[in-house]
Amino acid sequence: ISGRIEGGHSMKRIAIAAAVLLMTLTGTVTAKAETATGYPNATHEAAMNWALAQADAGITYSMYGARDGSDGTMDCSGFVLEALRQVGVDVPLTNTVGMLWRTDSYGGSVFTQVPLETAKKGTIVVAGGLDGNGAGGHVFFLLEDYRGLDTPVLECSYAYNGIATVNTFWYASMYLDEPVALVVAE
Repeated sequence: ISGRIEGGHSMKRIAIAAAVLLMTLTGTVTAKAETATGYPNATHEAAMNWALAQADAGITYSMYGARDGSDGTMDCSGFVLEALRQVGVDVPLTNTVGMLWRTDSYGGSVFTQVPLETAKKGTIVVAGGLDGNGAGGHVFFLLEDYRGLDTPVLECSYAYNGIATVNTFWYASMYLDEPVALVVAE
């Protein structure tokens, strides 16, 4: 499936969203974490604690500001990366594609890709694949162990003009291809 329709959404993304909706309505989506509740590691726990504390800090969403909160603005990747930087992870301020390039799957050493189905609370999810620059990609933390499309997420988003904990995995990734779960390499 290829091509574009009015509004700029690719037909592939529309087809994926329709398939996910159909699977949700028919009950064929049953993914559930097969791991115990908890963080993948202490780094993720500390990053989530910092990130959750920012929910009331008055941060607004912008892809064009400092992106790391220093001017009161963040975007999704800036939010996740700044949370990691605040707890000692040596990672530059980049975008969703830059995060993917820093995974073990692409020869990087900052992140390790893990199966989404077994992702734990605090795991980072990057959606949009290598074409996911700017509004074509999104990154967020899982607020709970992955249990399917209704898993709550922690994100900095345009929809809420800042940091929010009200969305689910389905909403946060529905128009974006290739969701990838990442943990900080240890």
